[in-house]
Amino acid sequence: MIVVGYKSIGKKHYSFKMLSKQVSALVLAVFIGTQNIYYLDNYLLATVVNFAAVALIFHFSKLKMSPLYAMVMLPIVLPGFSHVSFGPTVAVSSLVILGSIYIIINKTSVLLDKV
Repeated sequence: MIVVGYKSIGKKHYSFKMLSKQVSALVLAVFIGTQNIYYLDNYLLATVVNFAAVALIFHFSKLKMSPLYAMVMLPIVLPGFSHVSFGPTVAVSSLVILGSIYIIINKTSVLLDKV
């Protein structure tokens, strides 16, 4: 989320449509990752399914966000998180980070590329 936010800061215009597509792609990737690791007992099979799911997300949403590959694998790397609370945590934090960037770019007169 922070990487996506950092890439979005440099844009001249950050539309609400892009914000919603990025947040939904992040949440969908995390949901797929948590469900795959919960229901599939094999890490290798879960990894293959996760990468295929991210490729499908890229194809249908027409986004180019390489952090989705990391987000879909986080439930495997961080097994201490509950599969129930990880998705809403990512949803809230991505809405806060990307929503703040949307507000800063579109609703204020702050030029972030001049700083």
